[in-house]
Amino acid sequence: MKKIISLLTVLSVTMMLSLGTVGCSKEPEVEPTPTPAPTPKATPAPTPEKKKLEVSPSDPSDKKIGIKKDSDGPSKSKKKVGIKKKK
Repeated sequence: MKKIISLLTVLSVTMMLSLGTVGCSKEPEVEPTPTPAPTPKATPAPTPEKKKLEVSPSDPSDKKIGIKKDSDGPSKSKKKVGIKKKK
């Protein structure tokens, strides 16, 4: 019985706190938040650019790998053709 009462007490307190914080304090916070919101949005903007920069080096490496794979076959044939044309 004591465990049940303590659990009910904990649940009721947590519900009261969650309703109190969600209902009362977050509504006033939401109003000031939109004004500073553009500043945090500006901060994440460089982050995607950095991600793009990080993705860009991986893209050329992927392209280089693709070129190497493609260039192995055609490059040999191109070299042979090039040698033939030069001779």
